[in-house]
Amino acid sequence: MRNRQVRRAKVLLVAGAGVLCLIVAALIYFNAFFSYATIDMKDCVTVQYSGYHSNGSVAVILNQDKIKKILDNAYSRYLVVPVHFQEHDQAEYESLYDSIACVVDKTENLQNGDEITISFNYDKELADKLKVECLAKDQKMVIENLPEAQVVSQDDLFDMIEVKMTGASPEIAVEIVKNTQDSFLQSVLFSVEPSKLYYKEGDAITVKASWDEAAAVKANIKIDADPANCSKTYNIEGFDQYLSAADQIPDEMIEEANAAGKAIFKEANANEYGQRVFTEAGIVVDWTGGKTSFVWSNPVLISVYFKSIKDEVVGTQGLDYNDLDFIYYVTLSQGDGKSCKAEVAVRVDNLLKKADGTYEMDLDNVEIVSASYNNRSIVQNIITKYEDNYNIEKMEHTEYY
Repeated sequence: MRNRQVRRAKVLLVAGAGVLCLIVAALIYFNAFFSYATIDMKDCVTVQYSGYHSNGSVAVILNQDKIKKILDNAYSRYLVVPVHFQEHDQAEYESLYDSIACVVDKTENLQNGDEITISFNYDKELADKLKVECLAKDQKMVIENLPEAQVVSQDDLFDMIEVKMTGASPEIAVEIVKNTQDSFLQSVLFSVEPSKLYYKEGDAITVKASWDEAAAVKANIKIDADPANCSKTYNIEGFDQYLSAADQIPDEMIEEANAAGKAIFKEANANEYGQRVFTEAGIVVDWTGGKTSFVWSNPVLISVYFKSIKDEVVGTQGLDYNDLDFIYYVTLSQGDGKSCKAEVAVRVDNLLKKADGTYEMDLDNVEIVSASYNNRSIVQNIITKYEDNYNIEKMEHTEYY
């Protein structure tokens, strides 16, 4: 009986040892031949196309979340295995994750039918050590379904804009108005050279177009023009223009303005300047009835000055475009019969040549702007004080001999 029990115990011991050996052998086999995870690289990328046929591009993007999840699962499986030949920590799996990358042999200037190759890089030694199988065979792809581009010529670009010009020379404003609903073409920048606030009749401007080439490709638009020299010249012509030089004024216009200047003395209130002129001349002012009674008479034209606004101050509030100043030698008399001669400046402004070739000026606002017994006061008031903002010319018109 005892011998039987001994034999049975030996059998159980041997069987247990055999099972243990099988377990150990299985662990050894698993550690030697089985992986904790498999990463199939081709299933972990997304291929994105952009652009158009002959100018397409491709971007291959790794699905990093998917790869990280696979490696996290591998580390978890590693942890549940009771026996390891090598000890690993999570940082090694993170290092393997960081080592994974993909490379495309050609990414730009693609057309339908082109073949590209996607290659994968990773730390193979570390992957083997961590028992992570990486299927990283090169993948070949044929480009297809890139759309044909919408071709926009230089003429097309400038046909979609209106170069809007408004005003009268020398204050002509230029505005670029885009006549397109296309979002990309709306983004094309048009600039005017030379860049100024205002332009004159006879000026030439160059409108230049510039654009974001990457945005054009993204919008499937091919602009068939040199981006460094995409421009068009426009002439500023056919506008009303304020006269800017004395030799532009017709004799008939001078005569009409002179007649209006003389006529003002019949209407003007001489009392406005009379007291000062008589004081300068040393004549006692007659205050009979408590008021003065000055009268202008016999105006004789001495000289004419034309003032035109300087380019740098065009558009400044309060400045006329031009003035025509007539200097007259006029008799100033008062009720007691006393009189003297005075120099009087009469101004006509805004002399304009219309686009149709006719001329006009503001004869509704002809006015006396200065009067004095002393010539130097007239010079100061109609010439010297205007020299900063106006070009001043003395004209060859006089009735004083």
